[in-house]
Amino acid sequence: MLSNLEFPQSSFWQGQTPIGLQFSHLPGVGEQLQQQTIYPPGVSYPSPNLSSSSLVDIVDSIDTSDLSDFSSWLDEYQLNNILPSEQVRWRGVVTSDTGKLLTLDSDGVISSKSQVSFDSEPDQNYIFNTLDYLFNTTNENFNSSYKLITNTEASIESIPVNLNRDNFTEITGSLVNSDPINPLLLGSFYDDYDLNNLAAGDLVEVNLKSSTFDTYLQLLNADTGELINFDDDGGRILNSRLTFRVQAGTNYTLRATSFEPNATGAYSLTTELLTPNPAFSHIYGYGLVNGAAAVAQTLGKPTFADVPDLGGNTWFNNLLNAPEVWAQGYTGEGVIVAVIDAGMDITHPDLVDNIWVNTDEIPNNGIDDDLNGYIDDINGINLGIGENNNNVMPGNGSLEQAHGTHVAGIIASVAPDVQIMSVRMGTVDEGSVFNNSGSLAEGIRYAVDNGAKVINMSLGWSDSVELGEALAYAAANNVITISAAGNGGGFELENPASYADDYGISVGAVDRNKNIAFFSNLAGFNSNNYQVVAPGIGIYSTIPGNSYDLRDGTSMATPQVSGVAALMLSANPNLSHNQVRDILINSATRLV
Repeated sequence: MLSNLEFPQSSFWQGQTPIGLQFSHLPGVGEQLQQQTIYPPGVSYPSPNLSSSSLVDIVDSIDTSDLSDFSSWLDEYQLNNILPSEQVRWRGVVTSDTGKLLTLDSDGVISSKSQVSFDSEPDQNYIFNTLDYLFNTTNENFNSSYKLITNTEASIESIPVNLNRDNFTEITGSLVNSDPINPLLLGSFYDDYDLNNLAAGDLVEVNLKSSTFDTYLQLLNADTGELINFDDDGGRILNSRLTFRVQAGTNYTLRATSFEPNATGAYSLTTELLTPNPAFSHIYGYGLVNGAAAVAQTLGKPTFADVPDLGGNTWFNNLLNAPEVWAQGYTGEGVIVAVIDAGMDITHPDLVDNIWVNTDEIPNNGIDDDLNGYIDDINGINLGIGENNNNVMPGNGSLEQAHGTHVAGIIASVAPDVQIMSVRMGTVDEGSVFNNSGSLAEGIRYAVDNGAKVINMSLGWSDSVELGEALAYAAANNVITISAAGNGGGFELENPASYADDYGISVGAVDRNKNIAFFSNLAGFNSNNYQVVAPGIGIYSTIPGNSYDLRDGTSMATPQVSGVAALMLSANPNLSHNQVRDILINSATRLV
């Protein structure tokens, strides 16, 4: 799955050591056990409940017995001056008396920052290991610089909240409580709310909104402090949203905080009980897309008669019941599908007959003949910054440049007579990230204005007001947007899939046995999310250079749903955006 996202580095990780350090020798390996003193609360920090220390160093000591089996280089720090029952946040901790691994974390959740927390015990000493995650299999020195931070804190008192079981509950507040190392991200302020009046099995939706800071919402076990779930920007723009089912015996705390450090300001936190939808699964959404049932409903008919499964590499068409639709004469003819991606090979022999041609434009005359604002956009547009805007062919600098061609081939496999418009967003690196991405909102509007009825987006994107407005524009013009749920294996959908409660369809991935793919983002508990699944493992399709490849991902599942939508619109071109959405979820095969 392609992305234009880059995780920002918090400014909290920058700067110089604020306090002194002590050092002594580490027996046995000829290196130093570097003693880190946690200074008493209230000495030089604004909060009387908090103390902190940090340092900058290089991982350069050979690890002869890595307790985690992950690394070959580490530095160790003896923690001193810890009081019993203080909560200490660190990155990897062992007891210094026995060497037993107490707790370990790799990367926290994002980027290359790791974090653990533990409660200190009386008469117990601790050592912290900082280490690199890579195996040193070639004896190369993977050492690198790092910064370590310790904190001790007394917990902020939580605010009790009684959930209104008949209506939503709204709380307003302002971030004021210091939180220099957040359990998930490096925030600076937070408020905690203990949820009361819950019953086992309740389905609860929580929204955190602010017009002054980028919200971050966390759900904690109120008794243990364990992080249960989290969300950043799962709502709209800078707002956060999560949904959870209440488990028997578990008490819950909501933490309202910010994505960026040092952010303060007013916010509103709302909680609401949802009525479960029996047709909706928190894993599969509304189920496996069913082409035959969808097109039949489009025509107001019962589902089509079965036909024998076809052989070959495109087995996924059998799971979609696409051959049953073809047998009725519907193949996507007359429907334009826009693929917003990394470009596609318009010369591939299995795609050349499916490539959309802008007949209102004269090729290569340097004139905007159709007055759409783009010159010589014969087969689509390239919105990559600094690139030729009519070159929709993929680059050749990385394997991920083949992504859009693979996606296009899947659409053409499901809907053989569809026309495919290429909207290239720029050049993709080996990490599946656009290095020079243009505006996704502009790409959506281009597709709508130039005749596309289906827009495939097998990508993740940063949220913006412009993106939401573009999706609304597509829906208002009865263009259906089909977006990949994402490959994070969690409940937080990528953008623009997160908009599927209002616009378009979100798509997760299953294997050929209809089991959820291990990497697929799940539908979650909000049945307003229009999510279905399609095969996304071992999908055979076109790649540049007249070749083919097997690939995995929600990126591969999404174009199958786009193909089914094209089949529906070839059967009934007058379907509205909402009709396509409703038919796709209502006709899907339920999975549990």
